[in-house]
Amino acid sequence: MSDGDAQTIFVKKRCNTCGGKKNKKTLSVSLYGAQKDFIEETKTKYNVKSTDKVLRCILEFAQRDGDSSVIFNTTRCRMCGP
Repeated sequence: MSDGDAQTIFVKKRCNTCGGKKNKKTLSVSLYGAQKDFIEETKTKYNVKSTDKVLRCILEFAQRDGDSSVIFNTTRCRMCGP
């Protein structure tokens, strides 16, 4: 488990479909401008196919390799400080 770094999250291949047919569902998400910018910049930097895929990479990392206590129990806010 890891708290993740960009290389680990966006370069490591993961498969949540296990060879089965991809059955994606639509979800509407509201983000702050800086978060949207981060997703778009990450898409370009790591040559990810879509912004949807960037979000799926983050979620797949959290599900499979992330340290849940670090991800969800650590308070952080880029807008107002640590």
